[in-house]
Amino acid sequence: MKKIATLLLLLMLSVSLFHIEVHGFFRIHWETRDTRFVEGIRHTKIVGTIDFNGVESRQVINYFGANTALRDDLHIIVGDNYADYGWGMGNISTITHNIHDRYPHFTVVGGVNGDFYNMMTGHPVMAYVRNYEVLTPGLVHRTLLGFKEDGSLVAGTPCLLGHELIVFNEDGARKLAQPVARLNSLPANDDEIAVFFPNYQGTITSSHQKVIIDAMDIKLDESDTRFFGKGILNAETTGETIVPEHGFVIVGTNFNDDELITNGDVVLVQQKLGCGFEDIRYGIGAWEILVKDGVPTTHLTHGAGPQFRHPRTALGITADGTIFFVTVDGRNRPGGMEGVTAYEMAEIMAHFDAVDAYNLDGGGSTTMYIKGDDGTYETINTPSDGSLRRLSNALFFVKGYEQPVPPPALFPDDRPRLDQPPHAHVDAEGVLRFHPVGNAAGYQVRINGVDVITENPYLPLDLPEGEHNVRVRALGGVDFQNSPFTDTMVIHVYPEDINRFIELLKSYLRRQQED
Repeated sequence: MKKIATLLLLLMLSVSLFHIEVHGFFRIHWETRDTRFVEGIRHTKIVGTIDFNGVESRQVINYFGANTALRDDLHIIVGDNYADYGWGMGNISTITHNIHDRYPHFTVVGGVNGDFYNMMTGHPVMAYVRNYEVLTPGLVHRTLLGFKEDGSLVAGTPCLLGHELIVFNEDGARKLAQPVARLNSLPANDDEIAVFFPNYQGTITSSHQKVIIDAMDIKLDESDTRFFGKGILNAETTGETIVPEHGFVIVGTNFNDDELITNGDVVLVQQKLGCGFEDIRYGIGAWEILVKDGVPTTHLTHGAGPQFRHPRTALGITADGTIFFVTVDGRNRPGGMEGVTAYEMAEIMAHFDAVDAYNLDGGGSTTMYIKGDDGTYETINTPSDGSLRRLSNALFFVKGYEQPVPPPALFPDDRPRLDQPPHAHVDAEGVLRFHPVGNAAGYQVRINGVDVITENPYLPLDLPEGEHNVRVRALGGVDFQNSPFTDTMVIHVYPEDINRFIELLKSYLRRQQED
């Protein structure tokens, strides 16, 4: 009896001296497990059951992931269907189309739905960053997934450091950035600048310098307290002015006397992110942390009903830097798609070796969309709505080469500016030709928004059928400013049979003139 009592005492002491954490039992029993590679990205589909602490459920799980840091031609970016001067929604097919329009140098390989959002307006719940532009700092301050230029992932809660004004020259090089002290109210001293947005209903009557910007885009949150604006110079005045419906006004003592903002520059007003998120290129919101340091989360207080079964979407990252998306279908028990709790989703992410994992929007939004062998796209999972839901935003693997960020521009820049390349034209052989420019370090040819650099005053153009916009300018190098671009040349490339017909027609007209 004494031995039993001693054993019990030792056991109690061991419990009090050491922290014992017991994780639930989890196992996936698959009926089918199919893996393929799409442009080098692994897609695995599992059909079967999961067993979590003795509770079994039938599931369909899709995995899609790759290590983008090991490939220069593979990136993770965000996409959306936002309108200028507001928000918007679109299904993942529409968003894919938008990405191809916005980034002609990228081809979408596949993706999943993104952040939670206001289903009336499309405004995402958390911050959203698209190609360095902070379109919104979010309606709620919580987890942000940020993707850097080198393919690395930053996750956490960013600091909000106030709004800033950034000016880019026509090359996209940053000229200057400075804090915006006030929004929709006048500067308090000569060192401050303020920005007035269209939700300001009054007249700006001060004698400050006022720089009026034509906006390409403006976004406000539902409370009209967080602002985003992007535009070009319209006018300057010290007189009374109102804010244009599609514009904003920068106000400051002698602001722009140094010609910080000139024709061709792009002006950006946005929230500045900090705490490790300063240099993210893309960012999208998440909610619960499902896995931390390789351990599935066992206590969730938020998310979309963590204890209930739903379709779910999540992002994970492994120890070697592989980033992957997972969707689990649900709300279709007869079809073997029961859905999972957030705790089961955490276990699934750990099953795929996630060191850290984050819950994205789910339910009817859960979608995985992947490019097929024939170049068309397929919805891989089974959306619970029965069709593709309109989303606020989404996350994608894309193939291609990211446009480099130009180094900061000189400001002020007192270097002489080169002249435009004269007599730019495309000859009968499809070669772009122009006269050389003295002191030019090379030439930049912009074709449909994509730049090609050449050292010679000519460039063979191998263009597909269709209409193409071409411009060219001389590059100044270290000692000179770049020249302005030439006027846009619109080039039509026709099918070969139409080209033969045009040549025959030209020949006929020449003979008619000779006769």
